[in-house]
Amino acid sequence: MKKTILLLSVFACSIQLFAQVSANGTFVSYHNNPNYPGIDYLFVFNGIDSNTSLVYNGTFNNSVNWYKYSDTANPIDSQTETFNVENMTGYILKIDDSISYSIWVIDYSLYLPIFYSLVPENKPAEQCNELNLLIQADVEMLYYQTPQQNRDIFIDRIFTVSYSTVEYSDKKWNEKKLEFTVILPAATINVSQAPLCDTQFKIVGDDVFAKALNIKPLTEFTSAMYRAVKVEAHIVSTTSPRSETNEDERPQDVDAIEGSSPLDITFNSYANEAALYHNWEFFKDNVPMFSRADKDQQYTFAETGVYRLVLTSSNQYCWASDTITIKVSDSDLQVPFAFTPNGDGKNDEFRVAYRSLATFK
Repeated sequence: MKKTILLLSVFACSIQLFAQVSANGTFVSYHNNPNYPGIDYLFVFNGIDSNTSLVYNGTFNNSVNWYKYSDTANPIDSQTETFNVENMTGYILKIDDSISYSIWVIDYSLYLPIFYSLVPENKPAEQCNELNLLIQADVEMLYYQTPQQNRDIFIDRIFTVSYSTVEYSDKKWNEKKLEFTVILPAATINVSQAPLCDTQFKIVGDDVFAKALNIKPLTEFTSAMYRAVKVEAHIVSTTSPRSETNEDERPQDVDAIEGSSPLDITFNSYANEAALYHNWEFFKDNVPMFSRADKDQQYTFAETGVYRLVLTSSNQYCWASDTITIKVSDSDLQVPFAFTPNGDGKNDEFRVAYRSLATFK
């Protein structure tokens, strides 16, 4: 589950002026954030020391009292507006005994993630569409508590996994960067789009708190090289040009797959590098004709009909196919009964138009 979190960042030795409660130190705070229900404020510090404190900067008449969740009967220090804080501790702020705020404090510097390994699972026969990454890491759960419930409410720690793949476009393969988010800790990470080329996976410790606190360099870890097994195949056709000026339906562009016979076409297999084998199957009017195993094919369609060509590219684990249809026109002969050779550009020549005729005289 991916969450969108509003981040309100404040840097070292500064105070937020828009909220009733702020702090001294390097921190990020969340006020009435729907991602952290049950508390009014969440403060996440990048280190807590003797100078780190919460501050009430609003107005009051008689008293500002701070309490710990664990002891709401005895104030920490009455009649003050600031005090030192402790990690993973909840506080109650009461203003004039009538207004109350609940606050939770986290020292993020004590929970920085550490990655030990990121390994693509060795199951190539199961990786034609997706795969799993095996991860070993120390990513401790972050949590908070509410004043009403004495239990831990865990906070998602969201990290980014990135890798390279390739994408087919305009008769070539282009590099493409992909990334997605994961919630840790976890033993495995699912990659829903298996790469189409050899690549490395990288995980970056950029959960929302590290980003908000501007912690750099962010923790990151890169896997060993993954050998791609996923296959994707595409057919590209090239029609040989013909110079007969009288032909009525001569193919006009290199990708033409419809025209009159004889239609001479070269078919190229544009599969990604993971494909090792290629098989072509030729059909005419849905009846099998023959099959071939070369990567590229050339064939002359001499007879009228609808042809279908199926390419299957594969390796020992995965396969993919592509299909192309070729329509060869019926024979036709059109002989005009008049012409006007007056130089006006219209019907100046007596020209016989034909389709699918080898020769005529």
